[in-house]
Formats: sequence, C-alpha cells, structure tokens
Amino acid sequence: MNEQHTLSATGDTDSDSIAAHFAHRATTFDSTPWAYDAVILSCFDSLISVSPTSRILDAGGGTGLLSAHFRERCKAAIILSLDLSFPMAQKALSKGISSCVADVCYLPLRSCSLDVVVLRQVLQYLQTPSAALQECYRVLRPGGQLLLGQFVPYDHSDQRWLKRILETWQPLKKHLPTSEDLRELLVDHRFRMQSTVQLDVFESLASWLDRHRVPANRRPSAFAMALSQRHHVTDRRRVLSRGDDILFSNLFHIIDARKPVEVETTER
Repeated sequence: MNEQHTLSATGDTDSDSIAAHFAHRATTFDSTPWAYDAVILSCFDSLISVSPTSRILDAGGGTGLLSAHFRERCKAAIILSLDLSFPMAQKALSKGISSCVADVCYLPLRSCSLDVVVLRQVLQYLQTPSAALQECYRVLRPGGQLLLGQFVPYDHSDQRWLKRILETWQPLKKHLPTSEDLRELLVDHRFRMQSTVQLDVFESLASWLDRHRVPANRRPSAFAMALSQRHHVTDRRRVLSRGDDILFSNLFHIIDARKPVEVETTER
C-alpha cells in the first residue's frame, strides 16, 4: 500500500455509468468547493484517529484530495485512495497518492488489515450501500475507525423534495439517507457510534452547472427551478440570490464510528 500502483477490480454491480460519469469529471473535480472546503477538512482532522503507523483507506477517494490532506497531517501513515474511475485514480497518482481502481462493494484488501476507512460522498451512488459498509467492517481491524462524510437531507420532507430534483439533475444518485438513516444503517452493520459533526455548506448554482458541464440551453430551467424553491418547505435549507447567481445551503454530516474491539473470532 505504500507504493504507487493501480489495480483493476470490479464487482457485479451496475457501475459502468458511475465510472463514466466520474471519468468525465476527473479534470474538473478538484475545483469542487466542498471537496477542499477548509471547515469540512478541519472537521475530518478533529475526528480522524491516526498514528505514524496507521493504515488508511480513502474509499471512493476520487482524485486523492482528502488523501493528500491526511498525508500532510501524518506523513508516515500508509494511505491508499480507491476509486471506481481510472481517470480519477490517475489524478490521485499524480499527487503521489497510492491508488487502486476498484469497487467499494468488493474491496481487494485483507480482512482486519486497516486502521481507518474514510467514505466521503460515496453511499448515494451505490445500488447497495449495505454492501460497502459490510466491506468497510470486514477490512477494519477490531477497534478500527470508519469516518463517514455525507451530504444529507435536512429532514424527510427535504428528502422527498431532493429526490424530485435529483431525478432531473443527478439521476445517478440512488440514495439520499438522512442523518438518522445513516446512524441506523451503521448500527445495523455492527458499528458503534462515537461522535458526529454537522455543518451547513453553501453551493453556487453557476459553479455546479459549470462543473457538471450542463449545456447552456438547460441552464435557464435550472435557475428557474432554484428560484421557485426559495420558500421550500424545509426552513433550514436556504436559497439566496447573489447577483446573477444563486446560492443554496446543504447539510454535511460526518460520523465517527468504530468496529468493536471484541470481535468474534469467526468474523476475522
């Protein structure tokens, strides 16, 4: 894991469209504001449990932004970034990050071999989030840490509203769990909750359309939809006009969960 390399390992999930989507986004992903947001990164810093000998997996690590950030904090740690998209993994390699092309639902790693697994903005793209969490549990050592970072709906009414929006604009996002949904999912997979952090992050609609290369003829409808939602049923989600742009708030939730120390021998 401490050498630069690429591996190819894919499962039987319907992943081709997701890999193609992120291959398309590989050249622009590093300009995604939330990916390098200083407040989000500081929250990860406050929660991650690392030592000079830590073995860390950034599952769904994309271009290696988060892996590179962790490397600056703990230069001796062994860090592997894993992604389904080969161009994204190549970007991570260009940052000097060890990279593996693989499916998070079929991790090509030994059981109980890692100290930390990070899942940031991954679960919403998976047909079966449970499969990814089972794999994270498997590869973590007893007492190992799962850091799960995810944009979540503010509540269930917001969840229903977001699903209608994303059917048009981001149809690859299959799951939109709330904070409570995430907690229940982790407990169901035998993780023990340690702590959580929530914060509001504002997104520029113009920037989002640029990053996703939305054609010019579709942009007016995106702005019209956003403006029509100013008085959205969930008071916590804010939609603000800023000159020719629109800003909207999203809720980012980070969960620190642990694999129990007292793991049954049959699980190892």
